[in-house]
Amino acid sequence: MMRRLFIIRGVPGSGKSTLANIVANGISEFADMETSHIEADDYFINKDGDYKFDPVLIPEAHNQCRERCRILMEKKRPNIIVSNTFTEEWQIEWYRKEALARGYTVIELVCLSKFESVHSVPEDTVVRMRKRLGRDLYSRLITD
Repeated sequence: MMRRLFIIRGVPGSGKSTLANIVANGISEFADMETSHIEADDYFINKDGDYKFDPVLIPEAHNQCRERCRILMEKKRPNIIVSNTFTEEWQIEWYRKEALARGYTVIELVCLSKFESVHSVPEDTVVRMRKRLGRDLYSRLITD
């Protein structure tokens, strides 16, 4: 059975979670296969379902996301979706390396839409992130 790791990247408000849900529902509906969707943002959702972001905890949130992904790969889940900003290539490397080592095909999707961020990320922060993502994508285009 083919196993896939979908990496969905983009700035806040670009549609990452929406696309992840579309991909998961499509796989479920058309291929009748289980799909797991994880994000670093999951770390900031409390027991009541409220989102409480704390920038100091970003490294811990990403560590938890990687650990959850590792566990899902060890369980050989057929489809895993990780949607995070991933504005720079090095942020994806761990996922790519682990997935390939475990026999997963890596599918990378980039969201470039401009919706309102559901997490109220300040516009100047989004602009800086968009520039980093653009530089990263351009760099990949000219070196691949």
